[in-house]
Amino acid sequence: MKIKRVGTIILFLLLAGNSLLLIKNQQRIDKREEVTQMDHKNMSVAQYLKFLKDDIHSTVFSTVDEQGKPESRIIDMMLLKGDKLYFLTATTKPFYDELLAHPDVAITGVKGNDTMSSVSISVKGTVREIGTKYLDEIFEKNAYMNQIYPTPASKKVLRVFEVYRGSVEVYDLRTKPIYQTTLVIK
Repeated sequence: MKIKRVGTIILFLLLAGNSLLLIKNQQRIDKREEVTQMDHKNMSVAQYLKFLKDDIHSTVFSTVDEQGKPESRIIDMMLLKGDKLYFLTATTKPFYDELLAHPDVAITGVKGNDTMSSVSISVKGTVREIGTKYLDEIFEKNAYMNQIYPTPASKKVLRVFEVYRGSVEVYDLRTKPIYQTTLVIK
């Protein structure tokens, strides 16, 4: 009889644990932020890039490798100055070599609770290395980077890149009709 009672208690605890897990997951889903309203008629390239940097931040960044094969990774957008978007990487990574060899890139980010509440921003452009210019400012504005690169020695391999020409594509599924436009980075 005690074994049956223990089995019942264990089953109850498992069910209760799963219920708590479901509640916790639903709370996490409910806490996702809505995309702020956008006045597309009056938005500039810089405003869309600011949304990409601030609201999306972590983007899918595509290049080609030394054989011309596509490569993608997640890269954080670190800084915006006017119509120029900045990110960084380490000279020790294949990504760094890919950017130098093939400076044409594609960057995409999306934000929203689900497909029909989402806005995506894509940048197709050309990048150039600008060395360590803005590195201190990037670390000031993105404090978490100090956890990834905690010492001066670890920061020595970092280089900043600038997206200095290209286009910004906006796709807003929240609007009816769906809003779509392409703007030029000058």
